[in-house]
Amino acid sequence: MVLSDSLASSAGAQSYIRVVHASPDAPSVADAAVAGGPVAYRNLPFKAASPYLPLAPGDYAFEVRPAGTAQAIATTGKLTLEAGRLYSIFVVGQLGDNTFRALLLPDNTGTGGAAPPSAGGGEQAQAPSGAAACAAPRRARRRVWSR
Repeated sequence: MVLSDSLASSAGAQSYIRVVHASPDAPSVADAAVAGGPVAYRNLPFKAASPYLPLAPGDYAFEVRPAGTAQAIATTGKLTLEAGRLYSIFVVGQLGDNTFRALLLPDNTGTGGAAPPSAGGGEQAQAPSGAAACAAPRRARRRVWSR
């Protein structure tokens, strides 16, 4: 999955959040909602990314639900969303092997990737270390498999 982003919306007093559905065996459509609250995105299919949605800065956790239901199948950790910053909820893993989860990560507008975790807390993926933490963005690679 390759995501092309316009990062121009990152200015101002709002935070911006999007959802990336990358779980192959999750329901073909999913809703993402503020934990215990309203739905932010409806009917997001596998291999799709929503547009960024403006959201007031503050502390948030998000739920992923099968479309049209109130039953959360995954909840992100809580993160403090800051004004002018971009964030992504990645829905990853598989339901069938219990690896399904939702990760809330700050986007790095300087390099176009995930930023290291902020001091806001919550469950987040750890930033890479060593050679993988190189500051220069890398080009996307495509692999061609042949038999």
